Amino acid sequence: MLGHRVPLVVLAGALVVAACNGGDDTKTSSRTTTSSGNASDRKDSPTKCDGCPRYGKSDTAITASQGDEFVIELESNPTTGYEWTATSSDPTVVEVVADEYVKPSGDALGAPGTQRFLLDPVASGSATVQLRYARSFQADDPDVQELTYTVTVS
Repeated sequence: MLGHRVPLVVLAGALVVAACNGGDDTKTSSRTTTSSGNASDRKDSPTKCDGCPRYGKSDTAITASQGDEFVIELESNPTTGYEWTATSSDPTVVEVVADEYVKPSGDALGAPGTQRFLLDPVASGSATVQLRYARSFQADDPDVQELTYTVTVS
């Protein structure tokens, strides 16, 4: 009876390894993408938004013109189970268009990369963009980080 279980365990392990590796050697992997209809040559990727203003962890007050997309970039390490998620308090003013993770340039195991969010200021007004760095499987995580960006669109 045990002899029949071993091949299944080996097969399951191989499938897990294949799923984790993904067979993709590129430096960028897209996560969530929703189209806003702007900049069709961008293909809804923050790294394809050439010339877009880029903001970091300490740039929490952002002023943007309607239709001038921008990117928020934050250090991220999904190998720890953590990832950034973004929500807009008013998507009719500022829409979260896409997000992607860019792997680190080196081959160091467990090294952090960069998570990029593409945002579209779609209408005049003010909205907050809440970013949360947490493990989706751990509701009471004491190490959760939260950032709030105030975006004013003219």
